[in-house]
Amino acid sequence: LESRKMGEAPVVCPVCQAALVEAPHHTCGSCVGKYRREIAHTWEWVEKRLSGYDKTPDGSLISPEVMEENIRRHIRGEEEAWARITNGGLRASRVAVDAIDEDGELPKRKNHPRRIAFMLDLIALLPDSCFTPASREHINEALLVAKDYWDGKAGDDQRKQAHDKLRDLLGKIHPGDWDLRSLPLWTLETEPFFDWMWYQWFDCVWSCIPDEMMEEIDYRFTALLQRHFAHEIRLWVEG
Repeated sequence: LESRKMGEAPVVCPVCQAALVEAPHHTCGSCVGKYRREIAHTWEWVEKRLSGYDKTPDGSLISPEVMEENIRRHIRGEEEAWARITNGGLRASRVAVDAIDEDGELPKRKNHPRRIAFMLDLIALLPDSCFTPASREHINEALLVAKDYWDGKAGDDQRKQAHDKLRDLLGKIHPGDWDLRSLPLWTLETEPFFDWMWYQWFDCVWSCIPDEMMEEIDYRFTALLQRHFAHEIRLWVEG
C-alpha cells in the first residue's frame, strides 16, 4: 500500500472537495470545525441535553451545583473523545463515514446493494494477506455471489452456501472480535444478522481496519466513499 506520506495526499479536502486540507488533519478547517461541533458540544447544548436528568432516583431535584458538575463532566468527556479522534490529525474517512451513517435512508434494504458495491471496491483495495488462509480467488468467488444475491440474481440457498464455504476457509471469527476477515463475510449476511450494526454499517466497517492500515489508505478509503455516496456526504457538508 502506498503511504500518504509518499506524495499522494490531496491538496483539496476529500470530504467537501472545495477547501484546502489543513495539516495535520486530512480535511479542511471547515470540515474539522463542523465535525468537532458534532463531537464536542457547547455548554448550552449539554445543559439542555441534561435538563431532563435533573432529579435523583428518589424524585428530588438535583442542586444547581451538582448539575453544573454533571455538565462539566460531560463536556470533559467529549473533549477527551475529540482529543483521541484527532490524535495525529482528523482522518477524512472518519468524517465521511459518520456523515454517511447519519443518512436515515441508507439502512433501507433497497439501498443495501450500494453498500455492497462499496464493500467490493474496498475489499479489492486491501492486500491478499488480510484474508489468509482464504485466497483472493476464494474471496472474489464469494463476492460475486454476494453481488448477485443483493441484486436479486441469486437465491438464499446460494448465498448461504457461499457464506458457509468462505467462513470455513477464513477460520473462526468470534462475533465480538471484528477484523478484516469479517468484511467479505458481511456481504453474505442478511439484515437480521446485523441488528444495530445495520444502521451503523460504515462505522462498523471502519472499525475493522487497523489504525496503521487506515493511516495508509485513508484518502483512498474516502475516495471510495465519495464514488458510491457523494450525495450523502454532500448533504452533511451543506447541512
